[in-house]
Amino acid sequence: ADTSGDGVVNQEEFELYMREHTNHDDNKILECFLMIDEDGNGNITRDEVRLAYLAKRKGNKVIVSEKVKNFEDEMREVSRDADALFDKVDFDGSGSLSRNEFELYMKRNTSHSDPAIHELFDTMDVDNDGFITREEVRKVYLEKRREGGGGGGGKRTLMDI
Repeated sequence: ADTSGDGVVNQEEFELYMREHTNHDDNKILECFLMIDEDGNGNITRDEVRLAYLAKRKGNKVIVSEKVKNFEDEMREVSRDADALFDKVDFDGSGSLSRNEFELYMKRNTSHSDPAIHELFDTMDVDNDGFITREEVRKVYLEKRREGGGGGGGKRTLMDI
């Protein structure tokens, strides 16, 4: 499942593995991931797998249900905020933000320098295809939220605006 070879399994790797090796729907896969990702950092370690296995054997389903509910609430809030911003910036309604759309919006609505705007675009363009999708905005929002909304690696995100 660790396709990147970094010693942990992120949510994307987990979902890909589970879709290929189980018949679980997306909700069940998410519930499994959240159950295993004990520290909520978006990565699963070997220790977390062991702990989840032991918890499951002890019937620790109440904790899992609360964790899933909290995550779902957080995702709804993140999606709402990210979508609202995305809709403001997607001038042509194409469903993705070009570098030009993004820069135009940022120059009109912020006092960020051109280099800061370029860095922000590059940070949000997760797959480096030259466009920012709604899902990429959501991922960046979620990552920033999990970091506490500030700082983190020196790169700017829309949460910094």
